[in-house]
Amino acid sequence: VSELVPGAWPKALELELFDVMSRLRPVGLHRHFQMIEIVRKMQDVVPDLTPAAVWDHLRKLYNIDALNENEDSDMANIVQPDSDDEDFQEFYLPGDAFFENAMDTARSASIDAANRAAAELQQANTPPPSGRGSSARGRAQPGKRKK
Repeated sequence: VSELVPGAWPKALELELFDVMSRLRPVGLHRHFQMIEIVRKMQDVVPDLTPAAVWDHLRKLYNIDALNENEDSDMANIVQPDSDDEDFQEFYLPGDAFFENAMDTARSASIDAANRAAAELQQANTPPPSGRGSSARGRAQPGKRKK
């Protein structure tokens, strides 16, 4: 990447960077994760490209610190609902009793299914009763011929 001078990239590479940046913005809270993805996509074109090289180039083109401040201030301006507002309802996850009941139900269903499977398996592996009667009929008796 030593051939890539910050601010003087080849136009085709710069267009590729802008194309990737149209989907991945390297500013704000997730800027470093976005940069990892930008570099990963750009490495198809320039295999030895590093995040530092891209950051250096972007700093020559833009005031990255001001863009980050602007992005961060946008997050700070998100309106938080007033808890005194009668339409406002705080969101709460169900209590422990809900989760315990759900886990008990899941365990019961799992145990029932295991017991049914074990009974079916035992029934399948149990040989039929070998008694005299219906099972002995139809077999040739030694010394007697079937007519």
